[in-house]
Amino acid sequence: MGIHAYLEAAPLNEIRRYKEMIPQDAVSFTGSPRKHPYEKEKMVLVRSQGGHNPLVLEFRLSDIMNVEEHASEVDDEGETLYLVTLWVRRGAPAVVHTPFEVGAPGTSFK
Repeated sequence: MGIHAYLEAAPLNEIRRYKEMIPQDAVSFTGSPRKHPYEKEKMVLVRSQGGHNPLVLEFRLSDIMNVEEHASEVDDEGETLYLVTLWVRRGAPAVVHTPFEVGAPGTSFK
């Protein structure tokens, strides 16, 4: 399973927006939501880091307690990024995918 499948997954538009108070037992994550390329009960959140080596976070939909929409941003190539803040249940299992360039300085994982 390559990282490109996560980065190229379709945008996630089915998440529900809440106008309630911020959950007290949750942690916030901001980025561009995407459908999980393989599992319907999960989603990914792509956090761009200046266009290089984006951080990809994977959450179960059932662990998302609240969603806040933000104004969309446009990247250097003119692509619009839909941004949200997800409030995820504290203690929920999650996965971080961190792509890197092999041999680049500071990427030694011995």
